[in-house]
Amino acid sequence: MGIGFYVKHFKQIPKNYLKDQQNYIIQNWLNLPKGKETISISTTPDGISNDETHLIEVKCSMRDKYKEFNKLWLPQVYGQIHILSSLGKKIEKTYLINYTPTVCRIWQVDYNQEFLNYLISNLSEFAECLLKGKANGLADKPEQFKGNIDESIKLIKEYKYGEENE
Repeated sequence: MGIGFYVKHFKQIPKNYLKDQQNYIIQNWLNLPKGKETISISTTPDGISNDETHLIEVKCSMRDKYKEFNKLWLPQVYGQIHILSSLGKKIEKTYLINYTPTVCRIWQVDYNQEFLNYLISNLSEFAECLLKGKANGLADKPEQFKGNIDESIKLIKEYKYGEENE
């Protein structure tokens, strides 16, 4: 259903969706010397635009509890942006589609280098602890992001089922 709302709103069918989803992987993400244990990171976005400038991520919630954007989705959204950008794609934004039994919201999440730097720093620290076998050396929770992520997130469309929608 989420991809259907993307098609309805943008009037185009994306690439690599449903059975054609593509996995993107960065081998040896930390660029460690040959012969060492490494960390690879990967992602499988729910779709990508035909011009490969934006990603599509679909979330299905059983009830309408996310009237505002759920910031717990940000690491996945920006992780996907980071991986595909590192592999040569010029990703400018992600459209996150959250649908429930009563409403569908399409959120635009713009590229934010400051948040990407924050995410990469935390992910690097975690990966290095894993490689050293010292995952217990991590802080309980990473420090909260201090920048302004809200300006990068916009609700662009809300479809309420049973109402006339453009």
